[in-house]
Amino acid sequence: MIMGNNRIRHQTMLLAALLWLLVPRLSRAQHILRGTVRDVTGTALPAATAAVPALGLGTATTTDRRYQLTLPAGPQQVTMSFVSYVPQTFPWNPSLGPQPDATLAANTSGCAEC
Repeated sequence: MIMGNNRIRHQTMLLAALLWLLVPRLSRAQHILRGTVRDVTGTALPAATAAVPALGLGTATTTDRRYQLTLPAGPQQVTMSFVSYVPQTFPWNPSLGPQPDATLAANTSGCAEC
């Protein structure tokens, strides 16, 4: 009987430990930011980047010229960039709805690395 009680106690403790580890991860809301990065003429830019530098997250547009980032709940500062274009940073809050597509202007400063 004592051996059976120890087994039940051990299983209960194991279950409690697993729940303690999993529940915080399950309760963290995540939101998907998706869209297209375009130039001022409306042309979608291939391999443009969408990033949240504060979180160390980023992605590039795919062959269909779209990006998708999974972000934690709460407002974020999102930066869109493309080689030879001026980067654009904007606030995004998932509770306010989807973010419109980003439009980048060509960099006319003559900077080859911009």
